[in-house]
Amino acid sequence: MNVLPFVSIFLIVIALFSVSSLKDYKLSLSKKKILTGSLQVERLLRNKLYEKTYKRVPEKNLKEIDPTKALTRAPSTKNKSSRTFSREEPRRFVKFGLLLLLEQEHPELEALYAKVISRLYQNHERFTKVNFSKLLKEMISSGKDTLELKSIEDISFLDLYPKDSVLAKAYYKMLSGTHEYLLGKPFGYPALTEIFSLDKTEQKPIAFGGLNSFFLETFFGSEAALAILDKEKSEQEQTQGKRQTLNESQLKTILHEKLPSSLEGDKLIEYFYFEKPTIGKLDTVCFDKDTHIKASKPHL
Repeated sequence: MNVLPFVSIFLIVIALFSVSSLKDYKLSLSKKKILTGSLQVERLLRNKLYEKTYKRVPEKNLKEIDPTKALTRAPSTKNKSSRTFSREEPRRFVKFGLLLLLEQEHPELEALYAKVISRLYQNHERFTKVNFSKLLKEMISSGKDTLELKSIEDISFLDLYPKDSVLAKAYYKMLSGTHEYLLGKPFGYPALTEIFSLDKTEQKPIAFGGLNSFFLETFFGSEAALAILDKEKSEQEQTQGKRQTLNESQLKTILHEKLPSSLEGDKLIEYFYFEKPTIGKLDTVCFDKDTHIKASKPHL
């Protein structure tokens, strides 16, 4: 019996597996190289920021501290259980789901997100001439085109670039963001990936419990936002500081009172979920333009 054909087939299979493993290994090395480079740049920028901040601090005449006094410092008399919940805590709010707009038409949600983007960036001089509604429409259009070529799990914000060159330039700056910012103020602006998410989830796109006062005002207007905060504060005082956020029925009642149209409030609520949101750490996506390799790492 001639075993040469079997040996040849076996060697070919081994060779194919080796080539595939080698490709995976080279890709893994490339990702590590990209992430290492990103960490080095991030560390360098952070050190520069610390150095710049340190130089701003005026020199102080440090007095010699008596170690015995330091050891006999009186304990704090504050009641830790009386600490009240604030919608400004934790500092990182829950991201808004953007994937729904790429899958189906949702005019109300699109108008809501256009309002969010406008409030976030309109005060900065870089975006004074940007039509934010048009920018969002082009992002959605590019995303839908990409979904014809990619699976929904592989789509990223790099696939949402507007086709219009002016809007694409603005979008690039929105993706970058600034190191520091204040929401709704001309001091810096957040990266778009800190506000929106393209993660696939079974939940509705907006977590009501994860909205801070800035987004409450953006979604519902200042009068309704103030009524929501007052109602939550009142309920919190009755439960001795325990975190209290309104349920769907309570929110509807306030919106029916404060919004011009009760139908408007009901339409908005369709996109909210009221379970306690999970606020995780942000991921930073690194993209190498030469190899077109994308890698992600936890945000430090």
